[in-house]
Amino acid sequence: LTALLAGSTMVAAQAQLLNYTPSTASNVAGTYTDLSTVATSAIIPTTNTDDDNSAAQPIGFTFSFNGTAFTQFVLNTNGLIRLGSAGPSSAAAFPPFAQAAESGPISGTNAADINLIAPFNLDLGPGTGGGTEYRVATTGTAPNRICIIQWTNVADKPQAAAAGVATVITTQLANFSFQVKLYETTNNVEFVYGTATAGTGTSNIKY
Repeated sequence: LTALLAGSTMVAAQAQLLNYTPSTASNVAGTYTDLSTVATSAIIPTTNTDDDNSAAQPIGFTFSFNGTAFTQFVLNTNGLIRLGSAGPSSAAAFPPFAQAAESGPISGTNAADINLIAPFNLDLGPGTGGGTEYRVATTGTAPNRICIIQWTNVADKPQAAAAGVATVITTQLANFSFQVKLYETTNNVEFVYGTATAGTGTSNIKY
């Protein structure tokens, strides 16, 4: 599955709507191509696979988002990137309990949690497929290059009962890989998802 968000050079302050809106988004059938098959891809080092930010990584070109030009991003292991040289406010960058009041980097108010792009923002850890890693590749030639950032073999972690919700949330996806693509010139953002392996826990449609 591929989700494409069409963008342009935007001028917007924090807490205002971006130019990536439902009317400019589309879901289409696509093909997930693992970056390990791309010779120019590189592993993004992290200290661990649970709640960690990478060092700043080069996009490979200038990408415009929210009225600002960026040449770097920081990967967070919990399914998001922050554009620029700094990471989000916390390495534990995820909603702490999805069925309760939403918080975390996307809906939070911390000034550091801006310029975030989140293809799958949950509390993620290693999946059952083994070989959990993160990769990046910039492909193509100017002015039509694509920066592809990939989370490989991850799973959502079980969530204990909290915030007035008694139900323990079991792992929903035992193994999952996905990407975000940043497009030069058009400033489009594309999310690409591989085939997921379902978890063995009880399905929870609110999660």
